[in-house]
Amino acid sequence: MTYLVTAFRWGWLNNHSYNLYCGSDFRKAFETAEEEAEDRAGKYGVVVHRFDDGENGEQDQELIGYFPSSWGEKLPYHNYKLDYYSTLGHMMEEYADGIFYEVQEGGSVLQKTAIEPDPRIVGRVRKRKEFYDALQSGDITRGEDDGTR
Repeated sequence: MTYLVTAFRWGWLNNHSYNLYCGSDFRKAFETAEEEAEDRAGKYGVVVHRFDDGENGEQDQELIGYFPSSWGEKLPYHNYKLDYYSTLGHMMEEYADGIFYEVQEGGSVLQKTAIEPDPRIVGRVRKRKEFYDALQSGDITRGEDDGTR
């Protein structure tokens, strides 16, 4: 048997994660998981999986322990709201570039449509993009964000 211990930020499967332990020691797996959940200030939910060779040589996997983050989740899960906001950022950038995707009447496929975006929204999107580009290039630091960008 092999045990794998993985930490997920806020218990979200689609957020930052890292493996802590992989080995055959059951006790070490659970101690490592519990310590990590306590030592990360509640930011990480930590899962313990057991892997075993099953019948017909197939690999069996079972979640055998979970130490939740302070978010309060019962088990690790995929955070679809995170996906939504990530996608929303891409949509706003396309909107500012004058692109919109819509379903044409009677159709079921998204079609790219040219639009005239609201200049107020374009201004805000561009300002935020310039700010994050400057962060990425190292021209400014996060502490220089005055809340207006």
